[in-house]
Amino acid sequence: MRPPRRLLPLLSTIFLFLLVAASGGMCLAQAPQQAQPPAAAQAAQQTNGSLPASWNEAVRRLAGKIASAAQPAHKISLDVKNLSSLSSGDVARVRQALEMELGRDSIRVAPNGVLARITLSEGRSGYVWVAELRRDDSELTFAVGVTRSTGSIVMSKAAPVVERRTIWQQVEPFLDFAEGSMFGGTISVLSILEPDRIVRYTGIGPERREFSEARPFPKISLSKDVRGRLVQSGKDELDAFVAGNLCVIHLTSDCGEAPKDQWPVGDGWKSTYFDSRNFFIGLTEATDGSAGKQAAFFALSRQQYDHGSDWILTELDGTARLYKSSPRASAKFLGWGDDIATVKPGCGPSWQVLVTGTGDWTQADRVQLYEINDDQAVPIGQALEFPGPILTLWQADDRKSVRVVSQNLQTGMYEGSIVSVSCSN
Repeated sequence: MRPPRRLLPLLSTIFLFLLVAASGGMCLAQAPQQAQPPAAAQAAQQTNGSLPASWNEAVRRLAGKIASAAQPAHKISLDVKNLSSLSSGDVARVRQALEMELGRDSIRVAPNGVLARITLSEGRSGYVWVAELRRDDSELTFAVGVTRSTGSIVMSKAAPVVERRTIWQQVEPFLDFAEGSMFGGTISVLSILEPDRIVRYTGIGPERREFSEARPFPKISLSKDVRGRLVQSGKDELDAFVAGNLCVIHLTSDCGEAPKDQWPVGDGWKSTYFDSRNFFIGLTEATDGSAGKQAAFFALSRQQYDHGSDWILTELDGTARLYKSSPRASAKFLGWGDDIATVKPGCGPSWQVLVTGTGDWTQADRVQLYEINDDQAVPIGQALEFPGPILTLWQADDRKSVRVVSQNLQTGMYEGSIVSVSCSN
């Protein structure tokens, strides 16, 4: 809870702006008055994450003040609180726009950065956005007035909801997990992929599963930061990709070096796993026969169209890039983590991507849903918060959910979860 002595300056600032707003005009702090564009032109100028033009201008000014005050630091931790009538989708869009603008000023949003608290409040004639920047024992407060726009923000008729269901917890780290069944569905099977073995639990129903067997992998060379993935390859058969190796798990374990360019990365695409650095090199031909782009990346999201496909790669410089059947990126997205996956919840035709946060393995993480439209990545709804770092995120076979392996920093346990996207009215 915020200390009382820090609450007074914020309330005073908001009160001052609300008083000015109530008098009939909005004061834009430390900025010259500019004529507002007509409503039609203003709606047409929605460029940054589908925000109205006046909101984009307010975001740019607020981000500039934060970046200037934060120097020489290069990392900011954003805490956004909504006290206005803005919807959760609008708040997420404002936050995304702030992160993008800060990125242009070489400021990266990270949980361990200089704390910046953003409060979105409202007066009779418009909004008041206040930033409190805390450094050591000092605190700076900035505020901008934001005119309400007659142009509407693009919103889906059915707002997707991101939900998490925890499947498994254990003390030892693991790389992936898979649920299945045997004997016509009467026996439930949970397979846990650990760095050096696969462990299976069986039972009548998920709540009654017990240890069944553990199959070690024979002398597989692993990097320190190893990746692993389980893929259903046949009835009662799993392919376990561990680093640069492949183990086929059925009645016995048959392990060997994975075929070149055969590491599955999602949506039918395959790639070569660079074991010593934990990333993928290039894309090979997909199962649908389409060709891929040769690039080094951590994760991939792809959207199939009648005329071809587009894809997003999270690349080694920390930037996500959008490609449209061309070796040159058509857009780039800042403030994304390394793990992404396409989801198809059925809430309309738009391309939707689940994206992790930018923290390291000692910090809490989150999953945010984005909608990709006209080279813009628009955050949809509130981020799904995790009590620790996300270690793995893989697209599920149904493409409506993802498998997530994370660590709970409060309990120390490693957790396997299904994160799904559903539609709500």
